[in-house]
Amino acid sequence: MKNVEGRPGYPVFSRPSTDVTYIKGVNFYRHYEQHRKGARPIVIYPPLGNVWIALEYFGQRFGIKTLTQLERDDDSSKPQNPPNINKETENLGTQYSPEGICGPFKSLMGYTLQSAIRFEKLREAMGDDVIYPVFMTHESTGLCRERTYGRLAEAHLHDYYMHNFGHANFDFYILKDSVQGVMEFVSFLLDVSGRNIGASRFRIITNFIDTVNLINEAIERLDMAEIFEKDVRYTQSLISENDFHKAEVILQGARLALASGDLPNNKKSGVTHVMRQKLEDLPERKVIPGGNLAKAGEVFLANVLDEMHQRETAVIGEIPLANVLDEMHQRLNALPRIREIPKGVIAIAGEIFMVEEMASSAADLGSVLGKLGYYYVKTVGHSHYTHKVRLDLERLSAFLIRKLNPLHRDQKAELAAKAGLRRDVGGHSLDTGKLATLINEGKADYDGVIEMFPYNCLPQIMAANIVKCEIPWLRLLFGEQAGRAGIITRVEASLDTIERRKQKAKERRSATIGIATNQN
Repeated sequence: MKNVEGRPGYPVFSRPSTDVTYIKGVNFYRHYEQHRKGARPIVIYPPLGNVWIALEYFGQRFGIKTLTQLERDDDSSKPQNPPNINKETENLGTQYSPEGICGPFKSLMGYTLQSAIRFEKLREAMGDDVIYPVFMTHESTGLCRERTYGRLAEAHLHDYYMHNFGHANFDFYILKDSVQGVMEFVSFLLDVSGRNIGASRFRIITNFIDTVNLINEAIERLDMAEIFEKDVRYTQSLISENDFHKAEVILQGARLALASGDLPNNKKSGVTHVMRQKLEDLPERKVIPGGNLAKAGEVFLANVLDEMHQRETAVIGEIPLANVLDEMHQRLNALPRIREIPKGVIAIAGEIFMVEEMASSAADLGSVLGKLGYYYVKTVGHSHYTHKVRLDLERLSAFLIRKLNPLHRDQKAELAAKAGLRRDVGGHSLDTGKLATLINEGKADYDGVIEMFPYNCLPQIMAANIVKCEIPWLRLLFGEQAGRAGIITRVEASLDTIERRKQKAKERRSATIGIATNQN
C-alpha cells in the first residue's frame, strides 16, 4: 500500500512483459510466473446484482473462464450462476476488514476470500501449473471512501494468501469507471488471455477493438436483464404470494439465458448443440415450488428451449435470444392477477451495493414489498452507470462534449441543490438529492421512498440530514447487528403510513369533487 499514488496505470496497446516477475500499478497487480508456465487464467469477481450476467457472457465469448464456469466443468451439479452473499460471507469479511469500515467492503472482502478458498481447492486438485486466479473488483472515481477499497482489498488478500497458502500467486485488477479505466481494462484482459503475445502492433489494435465490441455486447445483456427484472417486479406486485416464486424462477431463467454465450445476439444463430446438451444433462427436469432457485431457473430455461424447439423449428440453432425472452415474457404475463395495479410505487434509494444486493444484504426487502403488493423502482443501480464503461461513438462523443463545452452544466448537481444538497459529498448523495427534487416538483410519481445505506456511510448520512422531501421517506441503516425482523416491522409501519396518506388524499379529492358538483 506504500506509494500507491505514484504507481502507473496499466499500459494500453503495449506488448506483455516477459522479463519481469511481476508489475504493480495504481489499479493492478500482475504476476507473470504462472502465466509463463502455461497456466490458464481464471477470472474471479465479486457479486453486485445482475453484473455477473455480463461477466459470465463476456468470459464465454472471450474465451476466458470464470470461477463459476470452472466449478461447473468440475461438477455439473454446480449452479450456472455464482453463489450469493450469506451470513458466513459477512462474518469472514468482518474478520479481515479494518474496524469502522462500511458494510459493502466487508461483504465484498468476505466474498473474495471465500472465492480464494474455492479456487485453491480446485488448484490443489488440478495442479499448480494448470490454473491461476485473476481477481477483479471495482473502485469509484468520486469522493466516497470506496475509491480506495480495491487497493485495500488487494493488500488484505495478499496477506490472507501468504498466511494461509504460503504464496501470493494471483493477479488483481481494479476497474475504474472512466474512459481511461476501460481502455486499461481491455489491455489487461488481452494480456492475461495471452492474445497479444507475439502479436504485431496492428493485431494488438484489432484485438482491442474486438474486445471493446464484446464488452459493449455484454453490457447490452446487463441492460436487458435490468429491463426484464423491472417487468418481473411489477408483475410480482399484482400476483398472489403463492405465485411469487414462479415469477422468480422465470426471472432466473431469463438471467441464465442472457448470461449464456451459447445464445448470441445474432439472430442467424441461437440455441446451439452445446447449450442443448448442457441442458439435457440436467438430472431433474421438474420445477419444485419453493426449491433451489438456481437449479429451478436452469430447469425452466431447459423446458422453454425444448418447447420452443419443438414448436418453432426442426433445426437446432435457429432460436434467437429475443424469441426466448419473448416466450418468458408470455409465461410471466400468464400468471393470474389478484389486483389490477400495485398498491403503491416505492422508490429504492441509497447506496448502490445495498440496493443491488437487497436479497442478501438488505433483509430481502424486495420480496417483502412485492408480496405485500408494492412495486419498487431502483433509483440507483447498474442501468444508471453502464454508460460509463461502454466505449462507443455515443459514449465518446458525450465525453468530448462534456470536456470541451464550457457551457456544460451538471444537471444532477443542480437538482440535488434544490433539495438542499449544494455540493457532492460522495457516494450516491447527489442521486438522493436529485430524487427528492424530482418528487417535490411532481416529476417523479412515487408513493414513498426507502433509502438504504450501510452503517457508517458518511455520504448518505450527510444527505439524510440535509435532503427534504414531501412524501414518506424511510431511512434504513444496515450493519452486522441489524435484525431482519426489526427492519421488516419498520417497513410495514412505513407502508401503513403511505396507505393512510393515500386514503386521505382520495377523501380530499372526493370532497373537492362533491363541493364543485353542489356549486354547479
